[in-house]
Amino acid sequence: MAVRDRELYRLFDRSPIGMYRCDEAGQFHYVNAALVRLLDYASADELLARNLGRDIYVDPSERERLLALHRPERGIDGVQVRWRTKYGRERVVRLYGYLTEDPEGAYLDVSVIDVTEIEATHAQLRKQREILETTATMLDLVVRQMPAIYWLVDRDMRVCKTGGAVREMLGYPPEGFLGMTIAQVHQIEPGSIDPVVMHQRARAGETITYTTEYRHKHLVTTVCPHRVDDVIVGAIGTCIDMTSHHMLERHMVDAQRAESLGVLAGGLAHDFNNLLVAILGNTDLALREMPPVAAGRAALENVRQAGLRAAELTDQLLTYAGHAEVATTRVEPIPMIEELLRITAPSMPSNVGVRVDVPSELALRGDASQIRQVLLNLIANARDALVAGGGLISITGRMVCHDGNARPEDVIAAPAGSYVLLEIADDGIGMDRETRRRVFEPFFTTKPTGHGLGLAAVVGIVRAHGGGLALTTSP
Repeated sequence: MAVRDRELYRLFDRSPIGMYRCDEAGQFHYVNAALVRLLDYASADELLARNLGRDIYVDPSERERLLALHRPERGIDGVQVRWRTKYGRERVVRLYGYLTEDPEGAYLDVSVIDVTEIEATHAQLRKQREILETTATMLDLVVRQMPAIYWLVDRDMRVCKTGGAVREMLGYPPEGFLGMTIAQVHQIEPGSIDPVVMHQRARAGETITYTTEYRHKHLVTTVCPHRVDDVIVGAIGTCIDMTSHHMLERHMVDAQRAESLGVLAGGLAHDFNNLLVAILGNTDLALREMPPVAAGRAALENVRQAGLRAAELTDQLLTYAGHAEVATTRVEPIPMIEELLRITAPSMPSNVGVRVDVPSELALRGDASQIRQVLLNLIANARDALVAGGGLISITGRMVCHDGNARPEDVIAAPAGSYVLLEIADDGIGMDRETRRRVFEPFFTTKPTGHGLGLAAVVGIVRAHGGGLALTTSP
C-alpha cells in the first residue's frame, strides 16, 4: 500500500495541472510542483506555509462563499476564481475537486487549471466583437443615409443577409427577402435588368456595376464575388439610390444651358435694341415733319407701334439675361398681390378659386415693378394651368432661413440666408419631364398665343435680385 501511495504521489507531483489538498481552514496539506510554479513560489515548503484563503485568494470572502455553496454537493466542478501569486500577479483559475471526510477532519482535493490567457483572449474577442458590431451598426446607418442597400447571397443564390435602407427604398422589412433566391426576388420586384445573370457573373469572379430604373428611382448596383480563403462562396451586392444626384446633375446641365441662352439672349437684345433705336428715332422724326393728313402717316404709325412692341420684347429678353437695372426699395407683397388679383379678375375663369395666405407685415427689399412682373407672370401661369378643369390657386408667403444647399427642385439655388418665400401653387395636372426641363427657356411656350418670355423674365428678375427659384410639379 505504501508503494502504491508513493506511485500515486509521484504521478500527482509530475502532473502538468496544479493540484493540492487543504482543510476547511485553508491550510495546505499537499501541493504539487505545477501549483508551486503557477503561484511563483520557490518550493513546495514555502507554499505549504501559506493559507489558501488569506494568501492565495484575491478576495478571501470568495472562498468562504465557495465552500458554503458547494459543501452540500461535496465537490467543485469548474468554478472560476481569482488567485494571486507570490509577487502579486493576478491569475484566473478554474477549480475541480471533491470533499473528503475522515475522523481527522474534512479535506478538499482540488485540480487547478490556469485559464488567465484563455480569459484574456475571450475578453479580447468580446471587445473585438463589440467593435465589429458597433462598426457594422455605424456602416449600416451610413448606408441607410446614402440611401443604399446591401445583401449577401450564398452558393445557391439565396439571400442570407440584407441591410441598409431596404424599407425606405423597397418598402419591405430588411428580413423580407431572407431565404429567397435572386430569381424569386426578381419575380416579386422586377427591375429593368435581370439580376440573376449579374449574380451568376459575380459567382464566376466578375465585378459588375450597372444602372437600373426602378419605381422612378435611378439606381446604381454593384455585384462582386464573396470570397472566403480565396474561394468564391457567393456574391455581395450593393445598390445606391442616385435619383437626387441624377436630378441635380440634370438640373446643373439645364442651368448651364439656361445661362448660355441668357448670354445669347442678352447679346441679341442689345443688338436689336440698337436697331430699334434707329428705327423708332427716324420714325418719330418722319412723323413730326409729316402733315397729320398725309397719305403715308398711318403706315408710319404702324411701324412705330410695331417697334414699341418689339422694344417690350427686347426688354423682357434683357430681363431674362439679368441685364435689367434693379431699383431696390421696400416692397410689401400683400397690397401688390391684391392689386394684381383685381387686374386679372376679368380673365380668371369662374371655376378657379384663389386663396391668399400672406402676412400683412411681410416685406422684402427689391424692385417693385420687377417683383410685380414676377407675381403677375406666376399668377397668370397658374390660371392658364386651370383653364380647362378649374381648381384652386394658392398664394402663400413667409420668412424662411435657407442653408444654401441645392435641392433637386431648384431652378436658381439661393445662397444661405434669410428670405421672404412667396409660393404660388395650383392643383392642375402638372408638367411632364420635358416641359419641366424647358419651361423657363426664352420663347418656349405650351400656349397657342404665348411668346414664351413670361417665365423666362421671372428667372432673370430673381437672379438679378440674388434670390432663389424652385419648381415642384408632377404629371
